[in-house]
Amino acid sequence: MSEDGIQPIYGKNKFGPFFFVFNGNIPCNDYDNSYTLDSIMIRDFFINNAINCSNWSKLLQQFVIRFKRAYSIILFSSEDIYLIKDRFGVRPLCYSFSNDKQILEISSESVGLSYKNPIQEVKPGEILLFNTRNIKTPLVIFNYNETNNISNKYGGKCIFEYVYFLNPNTIWNNIHVDAIRAKWANKLSEIDIELIQNNIKEDYLVIGIPSTGIVDGIKYADKLGLNYFQAITKNSKVNRTFILSKEERDIVSKKKYIYDSDKINGKKVIILDDSIVRGVTMKNMVGNIFDCGAAEVHIRIISPEITNICKYGKDIPTCDELIAANMDNKQMTKYFGATSLIFLDIFDMLDTIDPYINKKTICSGCFGGSYGDVEDIKDICNKRIKTIDKQL
Repeated sequence: MSEDGIQPIYGKNKFGPFFFVFNGNIPCNDYDNSYTLDSIMIRDFFINNAINCSNWSKLLQQFVIRFKRAYSIILFSSEDIYLIKDRFGVRPLCYSFSNDKQILEISSESVGLSYKNPIQEVKPGEILLFNTRNIKTPLVIFNYNETNNISNKYGGKCIFEYVYFLNPNTIWNNIHVDAIRAKWANKLSEIDIELIQNNIKEDYLVIGIPSTGIVDGIKYADKLGLNYFQAITKNSKVNRTFILSKEERDIVSKKKYIYDSDKINGKKVIILDDSIVRGVTMKNMVGNIFDCGAAEVHIRIISPEITNICKYGKDIPTCDELIAANMDNKQMTKYFGATSLIFLDIFDMLDTIDPYINKKTICSGCFGGSYGDVEDIKDICNKRIKTIDKQL
């Protein structure tokens, strides 16, 4: 059996061989310090605890009761397919059928499904069983929240999914990702109305940072009547940088984007991006834009400052790595070398999402909000501001 955590994960217990894939992160230190990979911890749970269970259904119920979050799991046994979601509903997991219900599709995101009639989302705390001999109707074998009479105010759905991870065309919790990002961009544009009115609009150029900032930039520019041009494009040879080591990130972030200096030269550039984590890429970007001849560089972020750790999916193990946890807005602006810097207010973010789903069911812990209104992380970082002379 593989010990490297590469999915799908294979195992074998008293019920026979099994495979599973999962999206999320279960903090090993919260359960068993002997593990460094949550995927191997999950596999071993299915192997070791099967001894005292009569079937897979009982075993998976024990799993959901034992592990709080964060996971969406697809498990294949010899005869059945199981879909399992943690009680907080942190990550998406959905399925749909072909018209004749002969074909079952399962995906983390709705955009990954070709059949739309209709798309069903696995509920928080739910275990669904699909028998491979008759997949037409899923069997709900357990729902943690319903069993424990937990109300729909139980929090935990990850806000950062909407900010960064989800495809713009995905719908999750009845919220279209593209639409909610556009609303956040509009909120930012309202802040800048006075700035734009006191200047010549033709002097400005709005650029959305690929790829999650593009829609935001277009919506922002439309709202203020400014010119938009994709003068920054992503280098196809460079992938996400925030998951890399510090040494790799410093090198790769400088090569992440390609700049159209002819369009940028002489302009007051406003860049729209989804978030700032460590700030390395943003610092390099601002410098590159000025090198292209920009008169000003204004940074607009459609999410709040990331000030706290996330143990459930983002690679943010300590607050020391978070620039917004260690600098205030003025210090960050100076560090980036920008003309101005504005983040979306967390209350504006949550109020915008609230008409669609109760904002109390959202985990916004990384932005200084709640990790869930029933069970919060005990050891979170308080937002702190300190001057780092070597960085400034």
